[in-house]
Amino acid sequence: MSVNENIFKEFSNFMQGQQKEIRLLREELEDLKKEVTSMKIKKVHSQSVAANVDLIDPEKFYDTGYVSEVLNVHKETVRRWCRTGMLATVVKDSGVRKQILGSDLINFMTGMK
Repeated sequence: MSVNENIFKEFSNFMQGQQKEIRLLREELEDLKKEVTSMKIKKVHSQSVAANVDLIDPEKFYDTGYVSEVLNVHKETVRRWCRTGMLATVVKDSGVRKQILGSDLINFMTGMK
């Protein structure tokens, strides 16, 4: 092998190593971006929940649509919380609609912070 071929081979190996390092750094950067986004969402959600607790009357019943608006989440998320028992519900209106007692909702909201 000539000197030029050796230099080219070494350079090629070096570049491959650099490309791997760049790929790893990009992956790490993407992970960090996701983590920061998640932290921002949690902060905003925590602030909005704290403000929205005042909208809830502990004696009233609320449907999943209203709860989803107050918590700024999708209706299906609230339904899942109800199905899994994370959020207590009472069946009203001949067993058709699930309702959430305000005091249970407040307890749930204050536990989310």
